[in-house]
Amino acid sequence: MIDEPEHTYHGVRLNGVLTNLEIIVQNDEVKEEITNDDRGIPVLARCTYDKRQEDEVQQTATRILLSISFIGQNAVDKIVD
Repeated sequence: MIDEPEHTYHGVRLNGVLTNLEIIVQNDEVKEEITNDDRGIPVLARCTYDKRQEDEVQQTATRILLSISFIGQNAVDKIVD
């Protein structure tokens, strides 16, 4: 998991990953895959509320969750949990 203060994993910055994910999550199939994955929404939620994350990381993760929430009630239920 990405717990280091530098917010990197194998040299890849978390913010860069989230920025790219924000683009590809516009595809409904990607939204469904994230929703159906057991760790997808919890990891994004953690990025939004973890105070150790940079503001830009929190904001990008929040926008991704907002986008995913429009895929259906299952996604909303997982986000609320």
